[in-house]
Parts: sequence; structure tokens; C-alpha cells
Amino acid sequence: ITETLEARGLQPVVITGLDPVGSFQANGGRLLAILRAFEETHPGETYDVVAHSAGGLYMAEALTRDPHLRVGTVITIATPYHGAEIVDLLHWVPGYPVITRALNLENLKEFEASGMPEILARIVWQKNVRWLALAAAQPTCGVLSCARAEAQSWLLSLAWRFAGVEGDG
Repeated sequence: ITETLEARGLQPVVITGLDPVGSFQANGGRLLAILRAFEETHPGETYDVVAHSAGGLYMAEALTRDPHLRVGTVITIATPYHGAEIVDLLHWVPGYPVITRALNLENLKEFEASGMPEILARIVWQKNVRWLALAAAQPTCGVLSCARAEAQSWLLSLAWRFAGVEGDG
């Protein structure tokens, strides 16, 4: 994505420093601090955001906390607005509560489908920000059930990561 944007004369900024097992509120707060710092170094500029997976929810949390961020458009890719089915499936793993506590993964529970309506109800969707959601409700697929393209994107991205081959996401 960054190469494509650069080829079109844009200057993408990749945000790092979010906690991959952090909560929505903690990561939303971290993202907000990063965006405020960005805005200080780029006064008066409006910018667009491309957010992947939970990053779309973190962005919504940041905009809820500060509706005056100078964001024009938010594009979310594979953001689990209906929860992440894989997290719901983890309940069937013996020892799930013990494992998640031991590995500090308790925030995964926020991605359960049953809790997502509560999270989305807290979000204040800013009317001055355009939202575009791509692949917003991806079903989890197994090895033999990935016949639909929309169910394969997470599997392909995982394969690209381990194969070391660049993909277009």
C-alpha cells in the first residue's frame, strides 16, 4: 500500500507503537497521541487514514475522543466491526481463560462478536469524516472452507508473512 501511495506522489506515514494485545481504549489513546503529534508537525494539513484490522476500531476510538482531528477520509481494511470469529472459536480451546490470562491476551475478549455492539455504541461517528470499509465482515475459514475470496484474505496475508513474499494485502 505504501509503495502504491508513494508512486502516486503521496507521503504515507506508517504508524507503529500500538500494542498488538492492547485494549481498544488503550490503543485508541495511543493512536490519538500519535495523530496529535503528527498534526503539530503538519499544521493546517488534512490527511487520510488507511487502517487495517483493529486499527479501524482504534481510529474510531481516537476520533471519538477528539472529533477535531483533521482527518478527511478513513479507509478500513478487514476491520472486525462484527467481532472476530476466530476469537469466538477460541472459547472451544481447553483452558482458554487460563491461557489468555497467562499470556496477557485478555483484551482478545473485546473482539468477541457478543461484545462488539457495546464497543460500536460508544463510538461517535464524525459526520465530517468519510468512512470506507473494505472486507469489513470476513468470515473465518478453515483449510477446506476457503472457497470465497473474501474469506481468504487473512489466510493469504498470513501465508505472505511466513513465506517472506511481498503481497498487495
